Amino acid sequence: MDRKVQLITILLLIIGACVVFNFSIAAINLQPEVPEELVILHTYNVESTCTDVKAMTDDSGNLISFQTSAPREDIEDKASYIEIGLRNKYGKDSSIDYLVKIISPDNSVKEMKSKLVEDAWSNLHYPKDKLMEGKYLIEYYVEGKKVACDAFGVR
Repeated sequence: MDRKVQLITILLLIIGACVVFNFSIAAINLQPEVPEELVILHTYNVESTCTDVKAMTDDSGNLISFQTSAPREDIEDKASYIEIGLRNKYGKDSSIDYLVKIISPDNSVKEMKSKLVEDAWSNLHYPKDKLMEGKYLIEYYVEGKKVACDAFGVR
C-alpha cells in the first residue's frame, strides 16, 4: 500500500509541476524579433478616431454592413488622384446616397457626394495635388449619420 501511495504522490507532483510549468511559460511575454523590412512605418488606428459611428438598418430592419477602401500604405508616387471607396456589403436591391468628408492634417475638410448601388463599390477620386504630408481621416455619412471611417497617410 505504501508503494502505491508513493507512486500516486510522485505522479501528482509530476502533473502539478507540468501545470505550473505551462502556466509559467504562458505568463512570459516572448516578443519575437521582427525583420526590419516587415516593420510598418505608419499605421492609423481608425477606431480611435471614429468612435461615433452609427449602425444603420434597411427598410426591412436588416443591419447594413458598410465596407471602406483607401490606400493602406503611405502615398509617395505621382498618380493624379487617390481612390477611396465605400460599399454596402449586403446591398442587393438597394440604393443609398452618401456624403464623404476627407479631413486633412491641417483639419481642412473636403466633401464629396455619391451613391451606393446594390453591393457594388462606389469609388471616389481625391485629387493628389491637394495633398500634404500627414494623416487623412475619411468619414462617410448617410442621412446625416456617420456610418463608416477610414484613413490614409502621405509622406
